[in-house]
Amino acid sequence: KRKDLCRRPVLTERRFGMIERNIVVTCLRHAIAELVNGQVADKDRLLSEQGIRQARERRLKLGNPQFALVLHSPVRRAKQTALIIADMTDSDQRLVAIPQICLPPKPENQQQAQEKAAIDESFQALGNCALRNYLGPTQSANSLRGFVRRSIFYLEERMGAAELADSDRMLIIGHAVLLPALGHEWLMIHSHPTLALRMLDVVLNETQGFEIEFCCRQAVSLELIAD
Repeated sequence: KRKDLCRRPVLTERRFGMIERNIVVTCLRHAIAELVNGQVADKDRLLSEQGIRQARERRLKLGNPQFALVLHSPVRRAKQTALIIADMTDSDQRLVAIPQICLPPKPENQQQAQEKAAIDESFQALGNCALRNYLGPTQSANSLRGFVRRSIFYLEERMGAAELADSDRMLIIGHAVLLPALGHEWLMIHSHPTLALRMLDVVLNETQGFEIEFCCRQAVSLELIAD
């Protein structure tokens, strides 16, 4: 029986390499959301009709997969996308919102506030472009790496709490720049810098992403999802 996926994992020593099963992780940007002209907070924007069709098409292109665990950004468009692509209901215990794959709107301390300010400034200047443009020798690059590495640690703790089995698939629905950064750092952590280099030029449009296969605590393959 699976453990409760909604409970907060106990963070012990801060170490990586906790993916002990042979699994495939699919990471996708959310589908197209409605434009609301400031009448609704960005986090509350829903998918447009085009976005709903887009998410359904992505599920078909992926081959109607079954996911053992689905993690999504807490914004509504990401959750909607996750529900459609994973073909789940809102009450499914395998579906878990993860703030760590979406920059927190209200930092909890001064360090997080400085980190968020640096990343936000970089986002405003660069927008949705290739990851290599974000990873120069700047404060925002260091902040982005630090944030993403802490996110990966938290994701791996969640994966451990879910007791994933060999050959299970996991889905992550997130955002344009953070997902390539997550993929890049994850591949670096799990002993595949060559594949990590491929992430540097990735620009994600809606429902595009990538898949990483992990085996024996190492990343063994990367597939970009662009069509």
